[in-house]
Amino acid sequence: MKKSLTKKSKKGFTLIELVVVIAILGILAAILIPVISGFIQRANDAADQANARGLFNAASMVLAVNDTALAIDTLGPTELTTAGVDDLFGTIPTGSTVVVVAAGSGRVVQSAQVNGWTYNPSNDPMFSGS
Repeated sequence: MKKSLTKKSKKGFTLIELVVVIAILGILAAILIPVISGFIQRANDAADQANARGLFNAASMVLAVNDTALAIDTLGPTELTTAGVDDLFGTIPTGSTVVVVAAGSGRVVQSAQVNGWTYNPSNDPMFSGS
């Protein structure tokens, strides 16, 4: 019996082709991962700034209703929750602070800080921090 001398059609990829594809994917990942992490950091910063502004506004509204609700001091999450700021703002982030100062015969919120970002509308720029 004679064996057929016809070539079988080649199916699949060679090892070299697979290594080249994996190398290309590795290069693309090395380029894209830092770019994506930059987008994530900017999004987190924008969220922290929005939270600082919202916390400032909520504390200001509490003071507008009750001038003695917040002490003249730098207040943390516990004091702000006790005064009812969380009813307007929601859960107050850990490490957040609000600075309340005397103004004329009353009190006013001077600034609010969330995760290193400080919102102070009397400054230019209004945000400072990390």
